[in-house]
Amino acid sequence: MTLREFLKDNRITVTDFAKKLGCSRSYLSRVIWGDIKPGKMLAKVIELETKGKVTPKDFDVPQEYFDIHSENGKSV
Repeated sequence: MTLREFLKDNRITVTDFAKKLGCSRSYLSRVIWGDIKPGKMLAKVIELETKGKVTPKDFDVPQEYFDIHSENGKSV
């Protein structure tokens, strides 16, 4: 599920979700439209806030990028 679909399905505005995440509306909009990839921590917070419905994989970035406990792309 994309973040855009999640927000639409749950009737959450980009502004409200950005406030919940602690980022700006413009930054989140750029993430939603695929202009930029979210940082590691933001991707994890999005996953938590969406209760796993939107995961790092949904941002089309390898899981290793988001693994906070990784070393050379491999989980430790």
